[in-house]
Amino acid sequence: MVAVLSCLAGSVGFRSLLPWPAARGVAIKRAWWEANKDSVDVVLLGSSRVARGYVSSIIEEQLAQAGRPLTVFNFGTIGMDAYESDHLLEWLLSTQPARLAWVVLEPESWRPERPAKIAHLAARDVYWRNSRLTRTALASISLTGAPWDVQLDSAEEQLARYAMRTLNIGAARWWLEQSLDPPHDKEDPTAEAVAQHRGWQPYDEEHGANFEATVAAWDELGLASPFGERLAKLTALKPRPSLLATTNVDAVIAQVEAVAAAGARAIHVIGPSVREKPWIAALDRAGHLSALINYQDPERYPELFDPHLRYDVDHMNLAGAERLSRLLGRDLARAMDRLEQEAP
Repeated sequence: MVAVLSCLAGSVGFRSLLPWPAARGVAIKRAWWEANKDSVDVVLLGSSRVARGYVSSIIEEQLAQAGRPLTVFNFGTIGMDAYESDHLLEWLLSTQPARLAWVVLEPESWRPERPAKIAHLAARDVYWRNSRLTRTALASISLTGAPWDVQLDSAEEQLARYAMRTLNIGAARWWLEQSLDPPHDKEDPTAEAVAQHRGWQPYDEEHGANFEATVAAWDELGLASPFGERLAKLTALKPRPSLLATTNVDAVIAQVEAVAAAGARAIHVIGPSVREKPWIAALDRAGHLSALINYQDPERYPELFDPHLRYDVDHMNLAGAERLSRLLGRDLARAMDRLEQEAP
């Protein structure tokens, strides 16, 4: 028993010395945060739709025009899911940033995804798997209503990744790769770019070039195009309260409460994604989100669903990100006003 405990203690100690995964900007944005956290009033968390779609400087301009001169940092990260985002949220709150007052969260599904298949992201798929989030993932699996064999397979995958983190399986190789020969691709921001744009990750001019031909074909087809058909489905989408039975509502509530316990307020924002996400409106109607800004509405925000403002089906190009960010800055100010007026 002593030998086992000593082994586990050594494993935990070794893991504490390992750097955070570098892929897609996690470690670089963490380093920026550690050096600048006390200057940030608003932090944005989420996936590539956040990292690419929300321009920090434009949001700041709109907030300032509304009488709120606040500093914004975009901690969105390409490939980030709800669990990694929650791990990151827990860490950044633990740093006790002096001015942080608002946390803008992208509401994603808490259904556990299958482990990442991209080798470049393997370390990121392991590092967040502490005991708390592994329990959350297992609870989420049990809520899905999937057949037992499917649930069992999914649970085994989650536990295998948890074991990899606990026992540091593969950690030495990842650490050496990151330290001696770090992998790099166009999705990895530089420290200079993160500092310049305060976390926002603009696309280079080459991104979306292949998408232009697709958009031209859609222009010819109009509503009969695949994009038009997806917009029609979104327009007809209605809140489905029954979805809450298969959604990890407790995880959502715990996240909002964690932000409040740190002295800040949470605001959820869903961008103009064409992927159907009816559980988000259901969470909002049930009162589980303190505030929701919902741009997933082609009728109310038709300009955000112009395919010419996208670099692919579900992400905004530079012009689209600028337009979306102006709207978000304006709507964040309104949400802030409303939450402060409702506060006891």
